[in-house]
Amino acid sequence: MSQSPHFIIMEEIVNLLQGGTIEGILNDRIKIQRKPKVGEKLDKVPCVLISPYGEVQDTPLSFEDNEKIYLVEIVVVNLFNNNFADGIDPELEWINAIARKMRWVENDNVNDPWIFRTTLPNTTVYDIDTVDETVFDRDKLNNLYSYQRLVYQFHTVQGGA
Repeated sequence: MSQSPHFIIMEEIVNLLQGGTIEGILNDRIKIQRKPKVGEKLDKVPCVLISPYGEVQDTPLSFEDNEKIYLVEIVVVNLFNNNFADGIDPELEWINAIARKMRWVENDNVNDPWIFRTTLPNTTVYDIDTVDETVFDRDKLNNLYSYQRLVYQFHTVQGGA
């Protein structure tokens, strides 16, 4: 069974962010999960969790059935310990490093127009958009962890371009 384009896009994001992109976060802590949540005894922080965000959408105003939008959430999780001052500087730097790296891809600053094109069988990513979301997710704030997120839309054409 072949992997879905949604999963392959998330794998490519992991590959993009590993290799020193985010100083202070080890590569094995950049991973795909169903939902961006850490378990107290299972996961080490800080970490970056990449998850699907909502359902696959049809492209609005498209006359083609093969155009889809995949949403992906990238979340930085760090210890919080109910302290609003400690640890904010590295968290902001991590989320900014991710945003810079994704903007680099969004703005087509690679030799091959879309790095995702090379590994998505029968699918072409033709645009990446940032979804307007609050970076600091107050709904996910608890006494132990802070969650800071970015959400991206990957516009695709199935069957190649």
